[in-house]
Amino acid sequence: AHGRRAAAHGRRAAAHGRRAAAHGRRAAAHGRRAAVHGRRAAVHGRRAAVHGRRAAAHGRRAAAHGSQLALAPCIPYTCMVHANKSDQSAALFLSLGGFLRAIHANARADEYADKGAIKLLAYLDACGIQRLSDLPKEIPLDLSTISRHCASLTRDGLLDRTDDPNDRRAALINITDAGREHLEQVRTEKTALLKDATTHWSQEDIRDFIRLLDRMAEDLENFSKTERDNHRPESIS
Repeated sequence: AHGRRAAAHGRRAAAHGRRAAAHGRRAAAHGRRAAVHGRRAAVHGRRAAVHGRRAAAHGRRAAAHGSQLALAPCIPYTCMVHANKSDQSAALFLSLGGFLRAIHANARADEYADKGAIKLLAYLDACGIQRLSDLPKEIPLDLSTISRHCASLTRDGLLDRTDDPNDRRAALINITDAGREHLEQVRTEKTALLKDATTHWSQEDIRDFIRLLDRMAEDLENFSKTERDNHRPESIS
């Protein structure tokens, strides 16, 4: 009798075990389905992020074009110069506006056409690894803009971001081989554009333009640096 009761208890325990195993299999199936839905949601999220970044890039380019058009009306270059020939500074301003419009009109239509991203890549290519917090001192962009560019460029393999071994709170940023290839491609395209646009220029004209453009860039940079130094708050000792 005791043996029969023990056998009955064993059968009931086995039945409970089988039911528990069935519940476990069903739970595992639900978990796998949830994981599939999660992966699909992550894919959709990444796609939405890519579309968002592209839309933001188009928005920034549109804003840049809009500001340039607002500053330098879209009228022929000769009309701008003759209309302002009595004021050489105004003529220079309008001429530079037309030059910038022409450059942006031939800009690359991709996410990294933003001049801030190109500036960042070019600076790191020339100067090597840098602290993220030090970059606003060298590049005329604020830290939030630089951080945004670093995040997108790092995500796509054009920059490498690592912890600073001397300060774990700081990040080190460096350009990758893929970043150099992208930068070289942009430079090659810009060089080809300028070469095609100036085929009818004499070598003397090109040399003069390079000399004056370098002089303008240097003078503007020195002026901007002086202005920043004059408006920098004094340190409190």
